[in-house]
Amino acid sequence: MNKKLLFFLMLSFIEGGAVMAAELLGAKLLAPFFGSSLYVWSSVMAVTLLGLASGYFVGGVVSTKANLERRLYLILVIGAIVIAVMPFSVQFCFALFSQMNLLPSVILSSVFLLVPPVFFMGMVSPLIIKLIDGFISNPGKSSGTVYAISTVGGILATFSFGFIVIPKFGLVMPCVATAFVLGIIPSIMLIRGKSIMPFTLLFALWFSIKSSEIQGKSTSRIKVLEISEGILGQLLVVDLPNDYYFNDSTKKNQYSRWLFVNRTSQTYDDKYADPKKGEERYFTYVYKIEKALDTLAQGKKILLLGLGGGAVVNHLSQCGYSF
Repeated sequence: MNKKLLFFLMLSFIEGGAVMAAELLGAKLLAPFFGSSLYVWSSVMAVTLLGLASGYFVGGVVSTKANLERRLYLILVIGAIVIAVMPFSVQFCFALFSQMNLLPSVILSSVFLLVPPVFFMGMVSPLIIKLIDGFISNPGKSSGTVYAISTVGGILATFSFGFIVIPKFGLVMPCVATAFVLGIIPSIMLIRGKSIMPFTLLFALWFSIKSSEIQGKSTSRIKVLEISEGILGQLLVVDLPNDYYFNDSTKKNQYSRWLFVNRTSQTYDDKYADPKKGEERYFTYVYKIEKALDTLAQGKKILLLGLGGGAVVNHLSQCGYSF
């Protein structure tokens, strides 16, 4: 078999794996904000299909243009860059759409997070089919071969990421690794053609790695107590100085404890909070839950689904409720 043909089929295999990796990583990145309910997975799958369909269509249009091979490499590198920054894109999703109702928030967040990488991946197959036309005379055979190879890559990526990679390494480093594998070969080909685009990919990979490292390091003011990567992403427990957080010099040498999930605050505990001054030990939602439970008799048992950092359990236990 022609070496050039094998080369393009290898790119198709990698692209197929990257699509499924991005889908799984995207769903898990959204989980700390929206959970892993049927709504989330339905949104993720529908948005993935939307991105692929759009990519297939645009890729078909691009396949009629000149310099097709260079365009293919550029598309793969751009897709790799978008995947590399997915752990940070999800922060913008939450900031933009968190005030909406659940369903529109989940759908729009999925679109914002997943359509860009999947769209660029969808453009790849039509371009590769066009490029291998000279090696496989039958158009139907070339199309079937490319989509079959791409699907096999997706199957292997689904099993490996679902059973091994994400549970063991979390979310940030798998995003970086996926982007690296997807973009390294096209980057080399572009560098040979004297393009500077690959250096953008290098910066995105460096930024993702360094940002992840910084999040886990103590400073003279911030004390990192625990950091881990797992199936839910990065879990980080830190003590933050209250004088810095509240911009109040009277709180010097006082620390509040925080739990972050994928760098988003999940639980806050300030043991120095003074209720007489209107200060709250926990996030406001804890006290809103207490107020909503005022109609229940003291001592009545509560079914709590999800412990988090334990703020709800601690506060309501002190208020006389049992779990």
